[in-house]
Amino acid sequence: MAKVVEKIPGSSRAQIDLGDCYRAQNDLEKALASYVKAGELDPEDQVAFSKAGHANSFLGNFDAARKNFQDSRAVSEFGIGSYDFEAFTYLYEGDHKKALSFLQDAAKTVGGMDIPESNKTGVKMNCTFNCALIAMHHGDTEHLKEVVEMMRPLSAQIGKDLGSNAARLNQKANMHYWDAIASASEGNFEEAVVKAEMIKTTLESINDPNKLRRYHRAHAFVNYKQENYEKALEHASELNQDNVYDRYWMARINKMAGNKDIAMDIFKEIADNNFNSVGYALIRNEVKEMLEAAE
Repeated sequence: MAKVVEKIPGSSRAQIDLGDCYRAQNDLEKALASYVKAGELDPEDQVAFSKAGHANSFLGNFDAARKNFQDSRAVSEFGIGSYDFEAFTYLYEGDHKKALSFLQDAAKTVGGMDIPESNKTGVKMNCTFNCALIAMHHGDTEHLKEVVEMMRPLSAQIGKDLGSNAARLNQKANMHYWDAIASASEGNFEEAVVKAEMIKTTLESINDPNKLRRYHRAHAFVNYKQENYEKALEHASELNQDNVYDRYWMARINKMAGNKDIAMDIFKEIADNNFNSVGYALIRNEVKEMLEAAE
């Protein structure tokens, strides 16, 4: 990529790709410099600003990261990009309540914009999903139940907008999943199991080898909450090995099941993920602090 930049020094995308290489090496300062250069080369490239925001987030430069994401949003289509990434800066700062508040305010802001309804729905659903995961992770059951109800009409609208039967069934299964998580968080485990089983029934006609990941994720959570760790492990083994939050739960369950070496290996693997997502934002500080304490 350095050679590409040398050949086409005016290309913002070449600089972004070079920055990605540095970020993969965990050389965040060099990655940031490349992303900043990309933004200077093309001030209309929202990706350049967004990726600078990722690097600044991981470096702990939270005010700078928020500015990056705001700059990215300003040049994004309809001005609705990077709300989620800006919210994650508060998670990295350790303030999940501020992240929840920001996302809810963002959903309201987008709801009042004069833009296509489908774009509004997508952003509002993304904000609401992130709120649900944050509330679940922090054991905020009342907030989780409230957010799940906010998600319900958005999910139905997305299924309708996409138009296919598969899309409608997937959205229906998505709500069964969140209903199961909300019930389990409240301690209503029998109800949670019923909701989890409805995921499987709903998706029976769908031809997708990964269609039952939500089913297994729900059952892993229910069994973890009930301290049935071996059963939770059975379901966790079916989760997405490339999803940092799924890997985190696999580590947590293994730790409680007595498989501490396996758990620590997974925690070490995910500590420096360097891909900005709500899952990573939720677990990064916890995992790094735990590993430091174990040294």
